[in-house]
Amino acid sequence: MHSLKKYLALLLLFINPSSFFILSAQSYKVILYPPDTAYRTRQKPPSEAIINYYLKEKSNDTVTLDILDSIGNLVMHCTSKQLSPQQILSGDSGSHRFLWDIHYTPLIVPPSHPITTIIGDATPTSPWVMPGTYTVKLTVNKTTYTQPLIVKMDPRVKVSTNVLIEQHDYSMLCYHDRQEALLMLPEITPLQTQLLLVSGKIGLDHDSLNDELDTCYFKLGMLHHLLMDSIPEGRTPLNDKLQELFKSIEAVDAQPTAQCLDETNAANARFEKLWQNWVALQQELKRLNDMLKATGLTELKWIETR
Repeated sequence: MHSLKKYLALLLLFINPSSFFILSAQSYKVILYPPDTAYRTRQKPPSEAIINYYLKEKSNDTVTLDILDSIGNLVMHCTSKQLSPQQILSGDSGSHRFLWDIHYTPLIVPPSHPITTIIGDATPTSPWVMPGTYTVKLTVNKTTYTQPLIVKMDPRVKVSTNVLIEQHDYSMLCYHDRQEALLMLPEITPLQTQLLLVSGKIGLDHDSLNDELDTCYFKLGMLHHLLMDSIPEGRTPLNDKLQELFKSIEAVDAQPTAQCLDETNAANARFEKLWQNWVALQQELKRLNDMLKATGLTELKWIETR
C-alpha cells in the first residue's frame, strides 16, 4: 500500500505538480499550492489566475492574500473580512480556491453592470496588470506563505510592450486619482455637519472663530462641487471624466488615441490641483481645532490624508 501511494504521488507530480501536495495535505497546517501560468485575455468569461490553498484548521486571525509585483509593490490585497467587491477569501478549514481577475485591487464603488453583462462579470474598476512575474502571499495566523505566479499576455494580441506600458501608465493615472477621490469624498459632508454643530454653540463674541468656521465650510463645499458637479455648466464632472477616460483606455489592448491621452493629462492636472487644495484645507482644519480646543469646544474629527 505504501509503495502504491508513493507511485501515485510521483504520477500526480508528473501530471500536475500542485496535485502532489494533496496526498500529504494532512501533514501541513497550511498549504499554498503553486499556481499555473495565468493569461491576460478578454474572453468571456474573463481570464483569471487560480489560487488554491488548504487550511487544516480554521484560522484564528484574519486571512490575507496579497499579490506583489517583481519589485515588491502591492498589486492586489484581499482579506477574509471582505465580502465584496470580488469574492470571499475563506479562513475556514479545508481546501479553498480564490480567483484573481489579474487586475489591481478594485475600487470600493458600486459595481457597474451593463445590460449585456454575464453574471459575475462586472466591469472592472482597476487596471489590468502588466505581463510578468508576481508573488502570491498568503498570511494565516501571522505566518506567511508565498508562491511565484507568471502572468502572460494573450498570444493572439499583437501589440508591443511599449504600447502596453503606455496603456497601463495612463490607466493608473485615472485609477490613482479616483482612489484619492474616494478617500476625500466621505470626509466632506461629515466635516460640514460638524462645522454646523460647532457654529451653533459659539456666541457672537467669537468673530474670528466664526469666520474660520464659515471659510472651512465654504471650501469643503467647493471641493465637492469641483469634483462631482459640472463646472462650467455642461462640462463632465471630474470624477465622471476620470471614470470615462479609464474605461476608454482599458477597453481594448491597443495604443490610446492622442485625444484620449491629452484629455487624461488635463483631467489629472485638474485633480492634482484639487487634491492640493484638500491637503491645504486639512492644515486649516487643524488650526481650527486648536482654536476650538482653546475655547473648550469639541474638536473636528476626520481621517487625514496627504
